Amino acid sequence: MNKFVTNEKLAEESTYCREVLHEIFKLGINQRQIAKLIYMLSLELENQVCSVEVAALVKKHCPDAFLSKEDNADESSSLIV
Repeated sequence: MNKFVTNEKLAEESTYCREVLHEIFKLGINQRQIAKLIYMLSLELENQVCSVEVAALVKKHCPDAFLSKEDNADESSSLIV
């Protein structure tokens, strides 16, 4: 990405991103799906360092986005002694 982008171009890109976000929210997305979507989008970033760091942050702070009901059942059943 060009480091020297005009303010007008940045404003246009921000507007487009907000429109995309609005369309996603119209679908009725929940918090777990938002975290999963952020993770999946992070994997599409061209900047490898940024991609890895964002993906790791989402996995660290939103672990529920990556656990199924079976995984949760396995974890809770292993806690029972």
